[in-house]
Amino acid sequence: MSNQEPQKPNTETPTWDWNTTSWSHLNTLRQKSPLIQCITNLVSMDITANTLLSAGASPAMIHSVLEIPDFTPHAQGLVINIGTLTPDWLPGMKAAAGVANELEQQEIKIEFNYQQGNDTIGHLLLMIDGKVITNK
Repeated sequence: MSNQEPQKPNTETPTWDWNTTSWSHLNTLRQKSPLIQCITNLVSMDITANTLLSAGASPAMIHSVLEIPDFTPHAQGLVINIGTLTPDWLPGMKAAAGVANELEQQEIKIEFNYQQGNDTIGHLLLMIDGKVITNK
């Protein structure tokens, strides 16, 4: 038999409430209905578009390097998915990341790189409301 008293359950309210925070972010997203440029692979293109639509955003699947200078500055967000990377889409990814980073709204960086031959790309993952999450 143990001489220790049984532990009482923790009844303190957590300082961070997942449900409330998630709902708040989703409502903000739906109110703003941001235009999100997506450069994804063919496998995830429809899933990405449908997920953004269901969350209240307006996805645009723009990957041509020729469209980047005119379109990317008007988007409120940029998603780049490098899974099953194709050489034809790499220039568009780099150009879009470069344009987004030139907007000088960079706040958050995540450090890791993707190696394509000798070409290490620092690519932008997501930018919404002036908060940029990027790889450098």
